[in-house]
Amino acid sequence: MSSFLAVATTVWGLIMALAPLLQIRLMLRTRDSSNVSLSWMIILVIGYGLWFSYGIVSGALPLIIANTVSTLVGIAMIAVILYYRQPSKKTLAVAVDSQDIAA
Repeated sequence: MSSFLAVATTVWGLIMALAPLLQIRLMLRTRDSSNVSLSWMIILVIGYGLWFSYGIVSGALPLIIANTVSTLVGIAMIAVILYYRQPSKKTLAVAVDSQDIAA
């Protein structure tokens, strides 16, 4: 039973780790990440890193495998979020005001 749970948790952990690829695909297709919370993803990546560290310390291979993939996919998602982040209207207003002052 223990080996079954180890395999099941590892497989499901990998499925969960790869799930954000669906959101990454959507952001790449729409070229927009304004509806995705950057803070949420950063919190998750920190959590993945902590669980990875715990897996290393405890020697739990399922935690190590799943959280390695989770961390890498999370970092990729953060990169895509930042790449497609649209400047807010407030930022644009400040930029326009700055150009008016300089002119």
